[in-house]
Amino acid sequence: DLNRSAPGHPESESYEMRRAAELVAKANSHPYYVDLHGSHKPTGVFLILSRPTEAQLQFASHFDVDRIVWFRPDPHTVSGTLVAHHPMGVAIESGCQGAASIRTKLAGVIERLLDADLKQQDGWRERLAQKELYIFEGAIYDHPKEPLAEFQPYTWEGETFHALFVGSHDGAVAYKLRKVNLETLIAADARE
Repeated sequence: DLNRSAPGHPESESYEMRRAAELVAKANSHPYYVDLHGSHKPTGVFLILSRPTEAQLQFASHFDVDRIVWFRPDPHTVSGTLVAHHPMGVAIESGCQGAASIRTKLAGVIERLLDADLKQQDGWRERLAQKELYIFEGAIYDHPKEPLAEFQPYTWEGETFHALFVGSHDGAVAYKLRKVNLETLIAADARE
């Protein structure tokens, strides 16, 4: 899986590891890195952050998406996503990737990003305040009694989370997201 092979190694026997090393090197020669991902799950189009620094949040504020998720890096894993190896790396995730409405939405997100003045820093907090912000909190492996749906809240074992990628990753029932405000997101990154 190329998405989980970064930073890779240029002399690896694995094609994915060699390709990841090549892509990380190319990406790091540019000020921004945007990775496009697709899913068959009905998540819609949302943004994945590699690290919610002020600079990356300013960049993220220019994306015309309703939801932004910070996937904290796993400190126990050597390899990870390509975007995690670029200071301004983000991924646009497109659920129901084959649907015409998703293709249209994704094209619009990219067109508006290309038209945006990325040096414009004013108003980024206000733009992000209009979006739903989430922090990845892990996965659940036991099935809760209630049905799960993408980005919908559920309470399990006394905690309320939002579900993501229901039934699609690493044998998990779903990924757990905590919905937060901008200040909580910034503070969580500062603690990492």
